[in-house]
Amino acid sequence: MPHRLLIAGLLRTARDALQGVGSGRDKRTGKSRTWLPAVRGGGRQRGYGRVSLVGAGCGDPELLTLKAARLLDTADVVIYDRLVAPAIVALAARAQCIYVGKLPGRHSVPQAEIEALILEHARRGRDVVRLKGGDPFLFGRGGEEMLSLRSRGIDVTICPGVSAGLGCAASSGIPLTRRGVADGCLFIAGRDQWGDIPLAADGGDLTRLTVVIYMGVGRLADIVSVLRCRGLPGHWPIAIVENGTTPEERQLFSTLSTVEADARREHIAAPALLIVGQTVNDAQPVDANRLAPPGGKVATSEPRDYRRLLSPPLAPLTDGITLRVSAGGVARRIRRRPGSPGCGRPREAQCPHR
Repeated sequence: MPHRLLIAGLLRTARDALQGVGSGRDKRTGKSRTWLPAVRGGGRQRGYGRVSLVGAGCGDPELLTLKAARLLDTADVVIYDRLVAPAIVALAARAQCIYVGKLPGRHSVPQAEIEALILEHARRGRDVVRLKGGDPFLFGRGGEEMLSLRSRGIDVTICPGVSAGLGCAASSGIPLTRRGVADGCLFIAGRDQWGDIPLAADGGDLTRLTVVIYMGVGRLADIVSVLRCRGLPGHWPIAIVENGTTPEERQLFSTLSTVEADARREHIAAPALLIVGQTVNDAQPVDANRLAPPGGKVATSEPRDYRRLLSPPLAPLTDGITLRVSAGGVARRIRRRPGSPGCGRPREAQCPHR
């Protein structure tokens, strides 16, 4: 009999543990008590749908992850941003697709309204994909949306994507780190929430880092000034990659002292990424078949069926979808300006900021 009671007690304890219920005696008061587990973020409410924050990558549809493709195929609602490739949105064949894109400095749909829209559909029991360019946790406000939704009892999962800093560096042949040259890389935005450039005056030596600056082409003059004041000389290499990993990509290679004039002359515009550091000099030479023909149009290959690029279980995700893609992915490469490393012409005068 005692053994049966012991076994029954153990089974009850195991059952309660699996259900998240516990009991015992409070060491401080000596009284028996029963407790429920703490549920992070308010817990998922019964009947609510799931929200997936999905990174669409940096432009090239082939950089989309298989997990992202699966989530798009099963989604009920897709809420997507401006820089997401149309071919990626088309993978959500059965979903309601809602555009909430933002232009630089002009937010057509305020962030609070986007979060309310996601919450509305999730509370109706729908599976929602919040589709963001690049990676949702890197300058994508994914952290804000995750915390807001979890605090309201919505289950949120994260699907990472290839960020523009990685994609643009790869398409340009610029290693973000290299032993003996760049010991690390620094990812920053062109402005913080107060409008300042997030590079502290006492933030350490930048000469051993590759600095990757998102959303900075509109404040290029201010960024150059801050970098010079942080100790980088005028001949320091900088690259600007416009429309990275897409058929419209352009790459400008220059130096801190000449990049403003070069960018104006070449009409560089957003979306563009800045890469600053010595590894910019390692950029791979552009093959002849990757240059734009006269007239500036990009050479394209034959329409590509993306079903052949996916494993058989995922092939149905791209039924009927074909894209015209760039033969090399790069529309143009702009020659280094006089005074830049690797150029035989004289270098400009000593940096006035030093």
